[in-house]
Amino acid sequence: MKHFYILVLIFTLVILPAACQGKDVSKDGLVINGKAINVEIAATSDEKALGLMHRKSLPENSGMIFLYPEETPVRFWMKDTLIPLTIAFIKEDGTITQIADMAPKSEDIIWSRQAVKYALEMNQGWFKKNNIKEGDKVFIPDAIKQIKAE
Repeated sequence: MKHFYILVLIFTLVILPAACQGKDVSKDGLVINGKAINVEIAATSDEKALGLMHRKSLPENSGMIFLYPEETPVRFWMKDTLIPLTIAFIKEDGTITQIADMAPKSEDIIWSRQAVKYALEMNQGWFKKNNIKEGDKVFIPDAIKQIKAE
């Protein structure tokens, strides 16, 4: 029985943390190609309208995910957004369909080429720096999928 407790202790202290490395186990985290991302969630109309406007910076490996009730074409602009961002448009199954850079304070509208369930904004260049491209899959935790979007 003593050996059983030692094995449980080893699993808890050594094996489990190693297995979780590179994966985000928090409820508000996404994972793309093993890269964990902390996200703020925009699910309501007001949250989506505000987005990342008026901020002077965004922490590294952090972003905002926009949730939609169903796959639909979506559009974004940067009129009152002060930081350069890159957006990824994502299907319900987690597939990135499009990645586009967006310039601060621009009134140009960026449309998704396809109907999508999610949009993810990150610091400009983050996707390229992390070798993430169209066609890659995003792991979206159930806790995020279950949020009711407007």
